[in-house]
Amino acid sequence: MSSTTIGTQATSTQLAPASPAHGIKALVHDGLKAFLPAPWYWRFLAWRVGYFDVELRLLRYLCDGNKASIDVGASAGGYTVHLLNHSTKCYAFEPLPDSSSYLSRRLTARPHPRLRVETVALSDRTGKADLKVMRADTGRSTLEVENPVERAGAIEVLTVTTRRLDDYADLMEPVGCIKIDVEGHEEAVLHGAANILRRDHPSLIIEIEERHKPGSLAAVRRYLGELGYRGFFFRGGHLRAIESFDLDKQQNVAEIAAKVAGESAYINNFLFFAVDALPKVRHLIDAR
Repeated sequence: MSSTTIGTQATSTQLAPASPAHGIKALVHDGLKAFLPAPWYWRFLAWRVGYFDVELRLLRYLCDGNKASIDVGASAGGYTVHLLNHSTKCYAFEPLPDSSSYLSRRLTARPHPRLRVETVALSDRTGKADLKVMRADTGRSTLEVENPVERAGAIEVLTVTTRRLDDYADLMEPVGCIKIDVEGHEEAVLHGAANILRRDHPSLIIEIEERHKPGSLAAVRRYLGELGYRGFFFRGGHLRAIESFDLDKQQNVAEIAAKVAGESAYINNFLFFAVDALPKVRHLIDAR
């Protein structure tokens, strides 16, 4: 693994010493993780993590309790732990070695057959690629060359292993849900998963932002439409057709922290369902 520093402002940060309360909390979590059966601990951890995205409350419709789920861009596991509670197994892909290791330690005291963590960056090809890692926020790491993340601060470039999700197809049981958060590289990940998408018709939850890659929403919508998927975003308790999404208004970066009727004015999570999965969410679809 090679690394390079890029950016106009390279800064170093130090972690503050852990407070006694934090230490006690960590001991409690480690104790629960060691002694509780893993599924019980995951339910506790999901409760602790909470529903930081409203779409997490829709996982009971997105996931299939008799199938596996996949978390692409798992980071610290906020989605992974919720996916585990709605699926037979979760495959979590996180290319940053430190984040991948932390994810495994956070979710299990020992290896568990229902969780597989892969230190791999998913794309549309197998090999090596440069991963741009923002020092101040590693969750914004990306393979996408068109994502100008370096403008937001100093980055480190890591050479990482890339694979297609389809490279794992023969090893995976049927897949019910895939969550993708890859900061602009969504289309490449989907192209690399074409066989799984055609085979299993999993429901999808994908973060898509034009600021990461211009034209990405239209490109993903077009590609998935060709595979028989319909796209939605969640607003006001309903699934609204992606065709009604107002890009200029609902992804206005100037309003990224604003609220409208108690909900975020900035929308970046989109849900896609194959035609055969639509009946289970029919009651949530806005008929307007």
